[in-house]
Amino acid sequence: MYITRPDGTTPLFGDDDGGRLVMLDDRLPNDFRSSLATGAVMFERPDYKYVAEGLSEETLWLMGADRLRTFDQLPAREPDQMSRAFPNGGYYVMRDSWSPTANYLLVDSGPHGTLNCGHAHADALGIDLSALGHTMLIDPGTYTYTGTLQLRDYFRTSMAHNTLSIDSESSSVPKNAFSWRQIARPAAKSWISQKRFDYFAGEHDGYKRLTSPAVHSREILFLKGDYWIIRDLVKTTGTHYCDLRFHFVPNSNPVLEPKKNSSMLTTQNAFAPGISIFAYSENGKWNCDHGWVSPCYGDLVTAPVCSYAQTIEGVQEFVSVILPGHPNRRAPVASEARIGNAKIYRISSGDASDLLVLSKRGTVEIDRFQTDFDWSWMRQKSNSSDLHEAVLLSGRRFSFDDRFLLEAGGRLNYISLTFFDDEVRIGTDPNVSLTIRCKGKQFVVLNGKRLRLGQPGISFESDA
Repeated sequence: MYITRPDGTTPLFGDDDGGRLVMLDDRLPNDFRSSLATGAVMFERPDYKYVAEGLSEETLWLMGADRLRTFDQLPAREPDQMSRAFPNGGYYVMRDSWSPTANYLLVDSGPHGTLNCGHAHADALGIDLSALGHTMLIDPGTYTYTGTLQLRDYFRTSMAHNTLSIDSESSSVPKNAFSWRQIARPAAKSWISQKRFDYFAGEHDGYKRLTSPAVHSREILFLKGDYWIIRDLVKTTGTHYCDLRFHFVPNSNPVLEPKKNSSMLTTQNAFAPGISIFAYSENGKWNCDHGWVSPCYGDLVTAPVCSYAQTIEGVQEFVSVILPGHPNRRAPVASEARIGNAKIYRISSGDASDLLVLSKRGTVEIDRFQTDFDWSWMRQKSNSSDLHEAVLLSGRRFSFDDRFLLEAGGRLNYISLTFFDDEVRIGTDPNVSLTIRCKGKQFVVLNGKRLRLGQPGISFESDA
């Protein structure tokens, strides 16, 4: 249920041959809503019914006409959560609503497979992404088991997935059609899911086997209702060619548009939503070509694949900003700058002006902000100079002019801030010590509890 995309289909992670014992309806092989409809009847699950969207012919054949009344009488209800972690399998789902126009991302950070991993793919830290309900970045599928070993291996390698490859090598190395010579071990390091954002961090060791060993780690921040920021880090002491791949759905026609201090890859048009991707590194370059997608076993369709690549020496970071493209809205603008070891990104989209600061264990001063968080995302409305909201990850101190100061007794996993006329709403780790100083606000709503600040400008200290 949770991995179902907004359009009702399911990503093709790993092998998928569309095999069924009996064909009981004519849905696409990766449309599992028939199973959800049947599950709604068997387990009386209102959430299964909601995501299934309607009764399935398959349910009629499996359950009989009498049980259809159970489905009809069952109320439909949205699932309890939007985003969801499945740590045993290693799948992490980011979603901002259950509507057909939701933004959605699935990332894989689980074990390569079971037993000899015969049906696994080298998709460590790979993603599948839908923007405003439209599937845009996909897993290309399987195509064949035994037709040709060349195509069998291609669809299993890292280069055929939305992840980073090193030296044109796969994170896991195929041996024959159903076994592997080398297997990567992915591991999720962090998962935070809150009302305003989701955050994932993971890594794998698949490139430690290289002559100059390397480790790929990936962090993803999803600002719900807005966009994704992906931070890829390659840790190595050697020289490597790194290739960040984006596999698009057929007929999406991505176009590279030069921008001041950056370039944007966009599929946006006047008729349907798309995405815009800004990518940053030391000297990375975009390249777009034709690749392959196999929507079902034995079917081969051409589709765009774009890569952002460069040769690196030593540790290198890649940052990608992926924004849903709203029809008839002006294209977003993004730029990068440096302050010491910190990277500064300015992102303008719609009526918002956002500032992103990426740093590692150091205090950064930029514009009117001071922060020591590893991730600091701040938003100001285009018609105001005040801070509207912020999302901060891994740190302890943040301030905005002399109007707001937040300081923790120890390092926090996260802070989310939203400013209103007379209050500031704060979400953070439970049971932490905070010092809050805020001018012009009467109240703090701390993890859902409303607390009075007293007169504007009075310091407030609290144990969250």
